[in-house]
This record gives sequence, C-alpha cells and structure tokens, in this order.
Amino acid sequence: MTTAVPVQVMVRWPADKEALLAVGGPRLTPQELRDTLDPYEFICRRRGFGGPAPEVVDGQLAVARQGVEQDLARLAEVHSRLRTARERLLAPGKETA
Repeated sequence: MTTAVPVQVMVRWPADKEALLAVGGPRLTPQELRDTLDPYEFICRRRGFGGPAPEVVDGQLAVARQGVEQDLARLAEVHSRLRTARERLLAPGKETA
C-alpha cells in the first residue's frame, strides 16, 4: 500500500532545478514550477466550459440564476391560475361534494 506524500515534501521550495533536470524533469524556472504546482493557479488556468476558473463559474452561475428566476416566475403564474380556479370552484352557488 502506498502512502500519499504532500507536495511540500516531494518538492523543496524553491525547487531544486538541477535535481529536476538530472531525472529528466521539465525545464521550468522555479517560478514556473511553483505556478504549475499551485492549486489556485491550476484552477485559474481551467477556463473551458464546466471548468473551475472563477470567471467561467461566474458566467455559469449567472445563466443558472436567470433560469431559476424564469422558473419562479412561471411557478408564480401557475399558482395564480390555480388560486383563481379554486376560488371559482368554491364560489357561492357551486355545489360541493
């Protein structure tokens, strides 16, 4: 069974560039490596539909909110029509069972 090792243990900060190159690692500057391994930077780079980048999520939330508003308006209309129909059915002069 393998035990997960935190990133901070696997890569020294700042990263040892010579060690990375010795094992055939990518030729990145220490800053590029930090950005590559940074969870926040990872999220910000994911800009595709359904991705977690903040501006993408904001756009998706705006569309979802608009859909909810439309659903609520339709629901209010249906409730109003049902209320009117109920009042007509229960109006004086109507027979009830």
